[in-house]
Amino acid sequence: AAYGALAGLATLVEPLAGVCVLKFDPPGVAALHRIPTSLPLVALSGVREPGLRQAVLDEARAAEELTDHLLDLGHATVHHVRVPPSRREDGRTTGWRRALKRRGAVVPPLSDATWDPRSGIEIGRRLAEDPTVTAVFCGNDEIAMGVIRGIVAAGRRVPDDISVAGFDDHPLAALWSPPLTTVDQDFAGLGRRGLQLLLNEIAGETGRRFSSERPQLVVRESTAAPSAEAQIRRIG
Repeated sequence: AAYGALAGLATLVEPLAGVCVLKFDPPGVAALHRIPTSLPLVALSGVREPGLRQAVLDEARAAEELTDHLLDLGHATVHHVRVPPSRREDGRTTGWRRALKRRGAVVPPLSDATWDPRSGIEIGRRLAEDPTVTAVFCGNDEIAMGVIRGIVAAGRRVPDDISVAGFDDHPLAALWSPPLTTVDQDFAGLGRRGLQLLLNEIAGETGRRFSSERPQLVVRESTAAPSAEAQIRRIG
């Protein structure tokens, strides 16, 4: 029903000049392709599509940098808890996988969470039972909070036994215990860049059609070098 309403926007709302679509999950992707082609359109986030005006945050490069940070601390590999992707594999997972392969590290099996932060608790418990797990990159900060709760409930410590990082820099990330290492995404800037592209489209300009910025790594206390105890546990 929502998709049908979007498709009828051009006729139902006379003054409508254009639309910005958040293309970060399956509903957004589906809605994007149901909007009349006659209506000026800009996509925010998602994989770049040829011919479409689009503003993105380069999540793949940011996830790669975050994974490199964990490897640089001395972790042999990094486990990944992903949030539901908008396609087969989102940029956060792509960047994580790319960094591990580039560094010659083992690529562990994915752990899939839902959008509910509580889904991270059981994943955290399960990861805590594996002595080879010393570092975990979560698809967002809320899931990371759930994973930390599960790890602690299983009797392990963060970051002493297992480092945990999130993504998005949630307003509570710096207040969590321990404060979360994460990636700060400038969503307000994304909106401004997207709106400018839409205004250009409405004005009939043929210039720049794509805008990309790299989110910034924020290192806090939830990640650290693996302790001697954790390394012994992993090896033996």
